[in-house]
Amino acid sequence: MQRWVWRGDALLDETGEAIARVTPTGLLLPGTGGTIAFEHIPGARRFTVRGADFSAEQASFTVNKLRADCEGREYLLERTNPFRRQRRILALADAAEVARTTPRGRDLEVAVGELPLADAAFTSYCCLLLDGSARPLRT
Repeated sequence: MQRWVWRGDALLDETGEAIARVTPTGLLLPGTGGTIAFEHIPGARRFTVRGADFSAEQASFTVNKLRADCEGREYLLERTNPFRRQRRILALADAAEVARTTPRGRDLEVAVGELPLADAAFTSYCCLLLDGSARPLRT
C-alpha cells in the first residue's frame, strides 16, 4: 500500500509531492491536469458532497458509514470503530478494502491499495471533511 497524507489543503505522496489540492470548486489533480468538481455545504443536517461525476453521502443516520460514487464506481467509507475516526474504504463491487484513513494530529494519513488516483483523492477528502482535526475558522 502507498502511504499518502492530507496536510493542510494538499494530498501529498510519499515523496512530499502534491498529488491533489483543494480548490474553492473541488479538487485539482496537478499530475494529471484533471479537476474533480463538487459542492459541499458544511454544517448541513446530513453529510453530502455533490458533483456531476463524484458524490458522497451518509449511508445511515450517523456519519459512521458513507457511500461514494466515483464515475460509476461505488465505495463504502466506514469507520472501523464507532468511537474512532479511522475509516476503511471498500469497493462495493467486490467488498475489498482499497484504502484506509487515520487521523494523526492535524493530518490525515491515507494508505492506498488498488484504487484510481481520482477516487483515492475524492474518497479520502470526504474522510478528511468528517474525521480531520477541527480547523480554526477564518475571520
